[in-house]
Amino acid sequence: MAHSLGLKVIIRQYDTEQQALTALADRQVDTLLTQVAHRDALAPGLDQSAPLA
Repeated sequence: MAHSLGLKVIIRQYDTEQQALTALADRQVDTLLTQVAHRDALAPGLDQSAPLA
């Protein structure tokens, strides 16, 4: 992915979902990948994409 997009990819792992969401809100990360397949509500400003198969 990094090569095809011409980007430097850094993968970070957080102990809790809340830590990951805080990092996203603080602009420490650009994207979150999770194992959550369905969510009834997302925080304002977040979008959910289709699961990767």
